[in-house]
Amino acid sequence: MDAWVHEQDIRRALNIPGELDTAVAAHSLGRITRAMPFVTARKAPAPDGTTVVFEITGPAGRVLSIGIEGPGEEISSTRNRRPQR
Repeated sequence: MDAWVHEQDIRRALNIPGELDTAVAAHSLGRITRAMPFVTARKAPAPDGTTVVFEITGPAGRVLSIGIEGPGEEISSTRNRRPQR
């Protein structure tokens, strides 16, 4: 995962997009999204009763809604879907 993230940093700096729809990209995004409830509740920290929504765009896009109550809990995750506004 770390190598893929650094590769994306370099690609962004050089304006050479790519490698966003590979198995490594899906694995990396999965690891990142599984950590988001903890990050949002403990590291942000969002107050109890808050719902934080992350919209990730691109080939592996998804919408994560994280409800904060105590340590943080993911209340929904939908791949390739835009949030309702």
